[in-house]
Amino acid sequence: MEEDKVTNKAKTAEELKAEAIAAAYLDVDAFVEVARNFIEFCAAFNRQDLDFIDPLLAADAIVYRVRTDEPLIGKAAVKEYLKEKFEYKPICAPVTVTLHPPSLPTLVHGVALWTTKTTGTAGQTDYASEFSFNYELRFQPAGKRLITSLGGRRI
Repeated sequence: MEEDKVTNKAKTAEELKAEAIAAAYLDVDAFVEVARNFIEFCAAFNRQDLDFIDPLLAADAIVYRVRTDEPLIGKAAVKEYLKEKFEYKPICAPVTVTLHPPSLPTLVHGVALWTTKTTGTAGQTDYASEFSFNYELRFQPAGKRLITSLGGRRI
């Protein structure tokens, strides 16, 4: 009677890489939720809709401001910051978007075009400034995908 032989074949580098990639992307629903929250945040930001943004922010959210090294901490501080920025009618148009998997500290980052508008004499809209900046949003790694930090740096 012949015995079955079990062979322990070492995994190739390609097999190990494929397993690592699969493990990082197992939670597809969470990945989709992060993408959806990012899209909804951008749309609400461009509408200057703080009521819609509010539930997307974590209670301990942080905003890293462009012109100062001192962050604003807490949902109320972030909302107040956005409210002040909304006076200039900003439009944020992501040009590039990179999503990191939800198994890591989940990040969405890229380059966006930022335009602010001001109203001139006779109610005419003047575009005061337009520039590109690097942006980054961090989301909670588990549970409801809330934004935990926002940041930008003018380039």
